[in-house]
Amino acid sequence: MTQFFNDRHPPFDCLSPAELARLQASADIEFHPAGSVLIEPGATVDALFVLIKGVIDEYDGSELVASYREHDNLDGRALVTGTGSHRYRVHEDAIVHRIPRDAVLALMHANPLFGAWFYQDVARRLAALAQQPMQGELQSLVTARVADAPLRQPVWLAADASVLDAAQAMKTSRSSSVLVRDGTRTGLFTQSDLRDLVIDGRDAATTRVADVARHALITIDADAHVADALLSLTRHTIQRLLVTQDGDIVGVLEQIDLLAYFSNHSYLVAAQIERAGSIEALAPAAARLRTLIRLLHAQGMHTRLIASLVTELNAQLQRQLFALLFPPESHAHVCVLALGSQGRGEQILPTDQDNALIIADDYGGPLLEDASARYNAALADLGYPRCPGEVMLCNPHWQQRQADFSRRLDQLVATPDGEAMLELAMWLDATPVAGNATLWPPLQQQIGALCHGNDALLSRLALPIVQFATPPLFSRLFGKTDRIDLKKAGIFPVVHGLRVLALQSGIVATGSLQRIDALVVRRVLTTDLGRDAAEALAFLQRLQLRLGLERQLQHEPASNLLTPQALTQLERELLKDALGVAGRLRQLVQHRFHLQQF
Repeated sequence: MTQFFNDRHPPFDCLSPAELARLQASADIEFHPAGSVLIEPGATVDALFVLIKGVIDEYDGSELVASYREHDNLDGRALVTGTGSHRYRVHEDAIVHRIPRDAVLALMHANPLFGAWFYQDVARRLAALAQQPMQGELQSLVTARVADAPLRQPVWLAADASVLDAAQAMKTSRSSSVLVRDGTRTGLFTQSDLRDLVIDGRDAATTRVADVARHALITIDADAHVADALLSLTRHTIQRLLVTQDGDIVGVLEQIDLLAYFSNHSYLVAAQIERAGSIEALAPAAARLRTLIRLLHAQGMHTRLIASLVTELNAQLQRQLFALLFPPESHAHVCVLALGSQGRGEQILPTDQDNALIIADDYGGPLLEDASARYNAALADLGYPRCPGEVMLCNPHWQQRQADFSRRLDQLVATPDGEAMLELAMWLDATPVAGNATLWPPLQQQIGALCHGNDALLSRLALPIVQFATPPLFSRLFGKTDRIDLKKAGIFPVVHGLRVLALQSGIVATGSLQRIDALVVRRVLTTDLGRDAAEALAFLQRLQLRLGLERQLQHEPASNLLTPQALTQLERELLKDALGVAGRLRQLVQHRFHLQQF
């Protein structure tokens, strides 16, 4: 029997040979001439059509929204409801597979991944299908819980046990740590603590382990993801986590065991950064970080997890660079801010530097111009390109005393032209990364107070979301040479829409996901739109990351221009979904801030 379906094309690549055979047995082949209509809006949909040859156009009213070619299927999600939503008109004579609705529905129930293709819920569809590069063992690895990792049984000692008792317990249990119960407190004593005690010349036989144990414990819940454990180890630069269940310590997750389970070597980057005593010593860590990004992406880790890990490592690198270059007496009196996508925690590949330096009003120490210039130059040498717009702390405009920045913010609000609004948007994403973080909150609170109830300013700030709106994109998603700007078409309307909605609602969170959560709680976004926005942004950022990595391999500068024809059919379908969510968010902002379409 001739095989009707190429199992390399979605959604049929989700089917087993037996499922594919059953579907094939129920299918017919039909011919439809140019000008004929397969599906009308509101008409009963009793079959799934899959193109063998020809071109079929999809219309929403009079607007052409997509064109379909070989291996594409038509209005799969309308199959679930049984009613067409758009008109599908044959543009070039078409030969199609016609698969009865009942046969497709039966497979959807039997095969959840196949069924995900037909989800009406955009968030569920994106979440289920966007990570399909992950397969088999790797997929279970990335989604695994801490409880699934190799945990060590905790070794407990009484408060009156000696350090010598602790050393003997570690030897007997082949553990590198022990836990100590001291009244209501729990302490942790490790091999590193034992080493330090011996170096200090203290008597291990007479020193109570409870007196030298550490009580500031870093824990993680057993139900947390393994990737979260990796992030926590990296963030705190530690070698073990105490695993809890319902508040009780049930195990110890050692770094070495986790690496055997989840080997991506992010801890090496953090360790290299921590040990670096010079700018030159930071270079291998920066290079290893770029390798790590490529590895995690190739392995299929979710873009959000990659972004969280990379954001933390970038912050550690910048803190170390700050410590190396800025005079020690200035550290308590200045604050380095990350702006833009790094401030939001969403930058993965280093595209450009966006940073600022707040100087305390009472600071009277050494001048900081030279240190600031070397800081930005060092970042450039480490692979973080200089900002073309000079949004860097070496620029006097972005290096000022706290009072001067306060006056600058007043000016931005008083003169809300396009340039001022662009600068204000940068401030809205600011996050401290080095120095005295307490210098930033007063300015952040000032921005909120200046913008609260200022509808004219908020509308002006929101205006770019419609000014930069691109023409309808769906009709170009299948062109052979047309390209779309991934950032302008999808990422910007989502990120900026969330930014202005959060500002209007008095939300101080800088990350897009945190803004979504807060906006849903305040009912600015519906629960459905919040879920859709989160998944759409993750998918768009994944495409952006892949595009950036491809251009890196070709030694080309970063670009957001994407050729949809280079995507798989699944990716094109998900791109349509994601851009549709961006359009819904744009419409919400346009309505909420009374903006006119340009």
